[in-house]
Amino acid sequence: MSRSSVQKLGVVAALAITTSVLLLLAAGSPSSHAEAPAVATSEAATSHTIITPQPVQSRVIKPILRQLDRYHYINRTLNDQTSSELLDQYIDLLDKQRYYYTVADIANFDKYRGKLDDQLDNGNLEAAFAIYNLYLQRHKERLNYSIQFLNDGGKKLKFDGDEALMLDRSEQPRPQNTAELQVEWKKLAMFDVLNRVLAGDEVEEAAEKITHRYENRLNQLGQTTAVDVFETFINAYATMYDPHTRYMSPRAAENFDIRMNLSLKGIGAMLESDFEYTKVVSLVTGGPAEQAGDLKAADLITGVGQGEDGEIENVVGMRLDEVVSRIRGPQNSVVQLEVVRTVAGVEQPAVVFSITRDVINLTDQQAKSERLELKREDQTFSLGVVKIPNFYSAFGAKRAGDPDYRSVTRDVAEEVLKLQREGIDGLVIDLRNNSGGSLDEVNAMVGLFITDGPTVQVRQTGSRVKTLRDRDPRMLYQGPMAVLVNRYSASASEIFAGAMQDYQRAVVIGGRTFGKGTVQTLTPLIDDGRLKYTQAKFYRVSGGSTQNKGVEPDIAFPVIFDEETIGESALPDALPWDTIPPAKYNLQGAIGSLLPQLRSLHEQRVSNSEEFGYLRAQAKYLDERRSEKTISLNKATRLAEREKNQSRRLELENRRRIALDLEPWKSFTDFEEADIEEEKDLIPDAELQETGEILQDLVLLANNPQLVTTRANAARKIALPR
Repeated sequence: MSRSSVQKLGVVAALAITTSVLLLLAAGSPSSHAEAPAVATSEAATSHTIITPQPVQSRVIKPILRQLDRYHYINRTLNDQTSSELLDQYIDLLDKQRYYYTVADIANFDKYRGKLDDQLDNGNLEAAFAIYNLYLQRHKERLNYSIQFLNDGGKKLKFDGDEALMLDRSEQPRPQNTAELQVEWKKLAMFDVLNRVLAGDEVEEAAEKITHRYENRLNQLGQTTAVDVFETFINAYATMYDPHTRYMSPRAAENFDIRMNLSLKGIGAMLESDFEYTKVVSLVTGGPAEQAGDLKAADLITGVGQGEDGEIENVVGMRLDEVVSRIRGPQNSVVQLEVVRTVAGVEQPAVVFSITRDVINLTDQQAKSERLELKREDQTFSLGVVKIPNFYSAFGAKRAGDPDYRSVTRDVAEEVLKLQREGIDGLVIDLRNNSGGSLDEVNAMVGLFITDGPTVQVRQTGSRVKTLRDRDPRMLYQGPMAVLVNRYSASASEIFAGAMQDYQRAVVIGGRTFGKGTVQTLTPLIDDGRLKYTQAKFYRVSGGSTQNKGVEPDIAFPVIFDEETIGESALPDALPWDTIPPAKYNLQGAIGSLLPQLRSLHEQRVSNSEEFGYLRAQAKYLDERRSEKTISLNKATRLAEREKNQSRRLELENRRRIALDLEPWKSFTDFEEADIEEEKDLIPDAELQETGEILQDLVLLANNPQLVTTRANAARKIALPR
């Protein structure tokens, strides 16, 4: 079971920032197990400073309530019902996995159930801080208990019993008392130690490392501030509106500003809290981390060092913002990252990578094109592929009147014109993993591929609907098109895919998109924080929202993403899908009539495709792993599971390699240690290849001359959008 699968084990609110942080540089700086001790934790061991609210926090509540009441897309009334829901939301945010509060604790909180609305309205944070302070106390009790358990018997653990750790306790009965909590705390400690043992440590060494980790987390809990408490509580309320409405503390707002700056400096990594770890979510294309080639998405950062030879500081259990502050530093300076990687559910020994901090060149993230040559019997098809990472725009330069401001629409236009001059039979717009961006840019980009007409409808607070339009009758490209999407295609990319589908201008291929169909705005607050709230909702020209459901592809590929945990529909309190009347628009093609044949040809082709067989097998394997409810604390069982999973993965990889005339891996270790970049050059992009095949089918099936590109008109002169 991977670490990502066990992130459900708890929400450590004191250690987390509510949003991911793009790491950018701001200059500077008695069975066979050891028996669990029956611990009546001493007051000295669990005592902590009671955190109290800051005066400014009481004053900032009113503006937050006023903004949400007046301008949020949906209308919520602050009343006793809201108060009850807020209490449950807050408790769930702090202790979703039920490792801290007992039944008696929850019963004690019920006295606030009908009072939180009045307290909020009066700027009173008494209940919010009382609930959080008890969470901190229980969390410290858990860590002290676990440290004592490991000190008393952790070095003698044999891991030969039949105990198992439940991966998701959110629906389990809440523990009645501390003794019941300690049963689960012991399992958590054993789980952590066993992971280190499976990574190669001796039991004694593993227990010492985990003890040190818990001590570090105790230290970090002691650094919890009133800002942390306030941010957590206010966001419990804000996210009752929708998951994209949030309060940003001053520090979170500062990080947001850094992320939005077009001249970025740092290592270029998106990080988030993952239980006690800092996890790498993604790397910025062209950034120092990606160029160094060592750090990978899903890596867990366990230590940070300054300079080539600086001492590595343990950051496990450290607040995300504190980890970020340690990784930031001057341009051209070196930061060392100690990283743990999970393979086949097992943490591998830690390795240290050195990365030189530098300016992140955003031009490396701009739209790029390539040509895809495919053969069909005796005919060769030349297809253009334009990969668009996001819908970017240099807003500042545009407002300043810079004629050469960076714009995704202008970059795409240049790439498409270049492809047409070279001669192409079809065009693929690759929007996989495109998280969205500028509404103005997606409106303009839709206009490149249609004659004049509506591109998207935007319904604002009060149900006012504004229709964005392309008013230029010229089409940059008139030939056959495909749009490739996946579950991580969101927001603006969904608007583009939906418009191409509605106009029957392109066949949409891949996976169901993310489903983020809302618009947010930022408001500054008197504490130097910000309020981000949802003020509008997107609708396709056909009237359907992209919210929640996303865009369903015309031709679906095997899904390896877990749609129950990834996507808008997986987020609590997400706004629902709905419809409004369609806009008036004219179809730009006749793809709809060809879809049954396109699907049939696709199914025939991939039924014998080793690559798609691999994708289907991988999807099935991941579904099986996700369905597991518990994880064994028996070493032999875990080793057997690891061997089974490694053998299965190796078999899948080698079947694909043999089909591609590549040498199969001799062992799972060889597969693990392979150069990923080198493998990318050897293993074709099966989804892109099949998209090209579908596009060829479209060219051959189309009887409408407007659907077929001719080289005669491919290089016509068209003005770039300004």
